[in-house]
Amino acid sequence: MKKAIKIIFAIAIFVSMLNVSYAVRPTYKLTAQNFNLRAPNELVFDIYLLHTNSVDTVFQFALGQYYFNFDTLFCAGGTISYDFAPGSVGDSSDFPFAARPRNPTRNGSSLRVNSNTVLGIGNGPIVRTVAPGSKVIRMRLRTTAAAFSSNNLVDLRLQWRNANAGNPFVKIFGYIGGLNTEMTDSTGHIIDIITGTGNPGNVTSIIPKEFSLSQNYPNPFNPSTKLNLLFL
Repeated sequence: MKKAIKIIFAIAIFVSMLNVSYAVRPTYKLTAQNFNLRAPNELVFDIYLLHTNSVDTVFQFALGQYYFNFDTLFCAGGTISYDFAPGSVGDSSDFPFAARPRNPTRNGSSLRVNSNTVLGIGNGPIVRTVAPGSKVIRMRLRTTAAAFSSNNLVDLRLQWRNANAGNPFVKIFGYIGGLNTEMTDSTGHIIDIITGTGNPGNVTSIIPKEFSLSQNYPNPFNPSTKLNLLFL
């Protein structure tokens, strides 16, 4: 009898601790990253969600909608399309199908993908706490033009569409204290683009074969230094 009481007591403590952990508001980072030009007129990238205060709480995901603003001139006058990037099975998301966003569209200079279905408490995936986090989805932007106007992805001028841009905008919900609660915080919304290239793997380091240094010393009124580099 005493053993049974101890087991019940231990279970009660565990459930109590679990409820407390779910009552603390999670913090997060929402990042668009892994930008890659798969073709001159086709760009893919991933959306990741990272839980950043795992010591204090568990982040059980409830709902998410993901909107961007961009510069349409990047698409070089072609017809623009925005959809989910096809890939290998399991490649598109770390979330179960019901937790993935739906209905990607392009509306003017806005790229939109709407929220997933309502999951219900206990059915939402637990957001990962190790970088880069949980992959929400892989997206694809295309133009019917032969190529984008630039291979420098900064020229896309992609930005998260946050509340200050007006409806619709990015929203993130989680289960806090058993309730489906909006926890959107635009300070954690990040665009991670490597400048000057569509594929980071194509970046190379250039090392000079030899160099020479010269100065117009000892003239103290017009000091200058020249560094001459000879590349391979």
